[in-house]
Amino acid sequence: MRALSLQHPLMLEAVHKVLSEQFSISEAAQQYALPKRSLYRAVRLAQAKPKQQNERLRATKQLLEQHLSDIERSLQGLQRA
Repeated sequence: MRALSLQHPLMLEAVHKVLSEQFSISEAAQQYALPKRSLYRAVRLAQAKPKQQNERLRATKQLLEQHLSDIERSLQGLQRA
């Protein structure tokens, strides 16, 4: 078995097959001659990316909503003046 970079095309293909539920980790490791531990780590990292992106997007949305609220308050103040 060979240890490949997480960005190697074979590793990416194996991760895709596992995430799309075409193969189990064991089956993909055997099919692509990859260490199970490396493949498991790559799958966990691939699953974590969307969660991190969602958290970042939620934080950005909250910040933008706060800015919008501040702008609306400023506009109301200008309209009253």
